[in-house]
Amino acid sequence: PVPTLLIFLFTLQDNLAKYKVYVHKHDYPPERPDLVKELVGDGHQKIMMKWDTATKGKKKAAKKTNGWFAIMDPKTSRIIALEPQIDPENHEVVDKTLSKALETCEGVDCFAYDRNCKYYKRAHLKAEFKNIKYWPLVKLHAHSHNQHCHNSHLNSPRLKRRLKNVNTM
Repeated sequence: PVPTLLIFLFTLQDNLAKYKVYVHKHDYPPERPDLVKELVGDGHQKIMMKWDTATKGKKKAAKKTNGWFAIMDPKTSRIIALEPQIDPENHEVVDKTLSKALETCEGVDCFAYDRNCKYYKRAHLKAEFKNIKYWPLVKLHAHSHNQHCHNSHLNSPRLKRRLKNVNTM
């Protein structure tokens, strides 16, 4: 038999996840989720949280995260999804945060991110991201990429037109 405490913990975690989805969908959604067509993502390593890993009788050793990964609506500057980065910024945390954002904003067809030239290669193959047609770099980072980078609006007239009135900073 499974101990009652384990059943309670699994139920608690499941309910907590459902509660987070509910809150972000009903209490803190974008004003008009149907109008959100672009998302911008970036990791913020300067905003860290600490957690305690001390065991009984031992000196406390506080560890820090690698900040947060946030995805926002560039038109309203509203954060749509936020995820702690336990490890340094990586594709898994971007996948998880983008998935959460797309649960709220289903009509998104553009995701700007400073590492899209690497991230796009695997992300556009995932079924959950099939509606995203544009994978540009944020405009600030596009200048540091070479002339062959297909995710730069500087090299692609198609992306330049798509990002014409979008603030990706």
